[in-house]
Amino acid sequence: MICTLAIYHVLFYISNTVCLLFVGDLVAKGPKSVDVVRMAMDLGALSVRGNHDHELVRKHYSSVLSETDLFPCSAPSSTTAQGNPADKAGKMDQANDVIHQPGLDNSDLSNINNIHALLDNKSVDSEWYRKLSKHAKIAHLLSPEELAWIGDLPYIIQSDDLKAVFVHAGLQKNLSLEDQQPTTVMNMCSELTSGRVSIASLKNFAWAPQWEGPKTVYFGHDTSRGLQLCPWAYGLDTGTILHTV
Repeated sequence: MICTLAIYHVLFYISNTVCLLFVGDLVAKGPKSVDVVRMAMDLGALSVRGNHDHELVRKHYSSVLSETDLFPCSAPSSTTAQGNPADKAGKMDQANDVIHQPGLDNSDLSNINNIHALLDNKSVDSEWYRKLSKHAKIAHLLSPEELAWIGDLPYIIQSDDLKAVFVHAGLQKNLSLEDQQPTTVMNMCSELTSGRVSIASLKNFAWAPQWEGPKTVYFGHDTSRGLQLCPWAYGLDTGTILHTV
């Protein structure tokens, strides 16, 4: 089931509590995107935002959120956790910090509900629906609460207890977590000697072997390199979905 849903995940233990954390791309990476989102919410899982998650947000919220909201670069947020804050607060406190947390307020959720009221009048069998992008089609099938949950996914989660950082794609080695750019964190595969990053998997320039801590990074995204086991970084995307759908 996990393989067919194309999920890259990490199980970790804090104070005898099992926490499930996804490293992004919960949508548009397999045939069951809606089921993945609902399962993650039902399990009370944590997740960072992947480039496909962000594309869904960008496509669907373009008339709701400004570009600043989509790419915040502010100080670490004190927001607790995704989903129901009351249920997740304990886990998020243990995970220490969420960096670059977009967040949606009540007015945003109201706008999303208004959009859904309009979209509900559009049939999935209509010509209108067939012309939608893959990400917009998935967004149409999600509830306002599910869309808000995805819209709240942070770009970076770090844990002092685990001495770990969780991202979707990568981190630049000479930048603090607060200075990492969201677009880079969701899309990079390589870092050149000049410090420039690339979305391509360039030979001899994988960013993970260059990362020197002090915290271990867990990430996905880079299917072409497969499982990466570096001293300070672990790439979890083995490309399983490519062989199952």
